[in-house]
Amino acid sequence: MLFSLIFISLLILTIMLLSFLIPYNSFFNTSFFSSFECGLENLNLKTTFSLRFFILTLIFLLFDIEMVILIPLSLMSFVSPFMALLISLPFILSLNLTLKYEKDLQNLK
Repeated sequence: MLFSLIFISLLILTIMLLSFLIPYNSFFNTSFFSSFECGLENLNLKTTFSLRFFILTLIFLLFDIEMVILIPLSLMSFVSPFMALLISLPFILSLNLTLKYEKDLQNLK
């Protein structure tokens, strides 16, 4: 235990000393970290925010999170089916509501 503590401390100290001795610019070119510009000016000064794509993103996140939660609940149903049903009902209800919303927007055909 003491040997590993001393070894890790010496390793950290060695890395810190090497970081001071080796110059930063010798490995990295500073232009690598600057932003890329193609030379064209942005002529479109008005950028519009599409609420439709924002809602679609939120719905995608909702489906994604619910799938992550519902898959372990299916395994829990073998242990306690009633408890799994009580926990999964709000998620299934919200999935149905979002599907109805998508169908009303006619995004799902």
